[in-house]
Amino acid sequence: MNKQRLTLLILASLGVLATFMPWSSLPVLGAMSGINTKIGKFSLVLFTIPLLGSFIGDRTKDLKGILLYVVVLSSVLSVLFNTVQLWVLTSVDAETSNPIDYILADQIRVDVGLFLALLSGVLIPVLVKIMKESAPNASVNLSKNSDAKKSQFPVRETMKSKPIIQKDRPKIDAVSVAKELKNEATKVNVMEPSDHSKYMPK
Repeated sequence: MNKQRLTLLILASLGVLATFMPWSSLPVLGAMSGINTKIGKFSLVLFTIPLLGSFIGDRTKDLKGILLYVVVLSSVLSVLFNTVQLWVLTSVDAETSNPIDYILADQIRVDVGLFLALLSGVLIPVLVKIMKESAPNASVNLSKNSDAKKSQFPVRETMKSKPIIQKDRPKIDAVSVAKELKNEATKVNVMEPSDHSKYMPK
């Protein structure tokens, strides 16, 4: 899997896991997970979108186009929703006349799940952007290395680029050769035999 997609998968999984973790706690009532709140349910959906987006398309390539914008937008919305939840948990007026609100303001504690959800939502667009920007540099380095390898073997590249020129050999006409051989044979038959008798002893 691509590094960008793998990073997205890990962060989105942490965001989904954080929804089921405690977001707040009270000494009397105990801990309350994010899935028990309305904002927590929205956060679960918003983290599921980038989780599924990491598997869509070619997993060996970076996210591009509409899919990338959807992933970034969903993570930004999760940060906004979770920030609202954090503000609600920490903005109870301690000077209120309602004793229940006063107890809540003094005893309520924000738990680790909400902080983990906020951290995951912030890191998703940042790391996705960083991983995307590092991809062109890698391709440039790859092209430079390929050029360097080509320059190390100029003779071999030259031999491949220039085809070997072969000279045309003269074609042999079998008919003409046969006629010439026939003419030579006729000449031999026409020649008169030499008189060897003058060389013989009398």
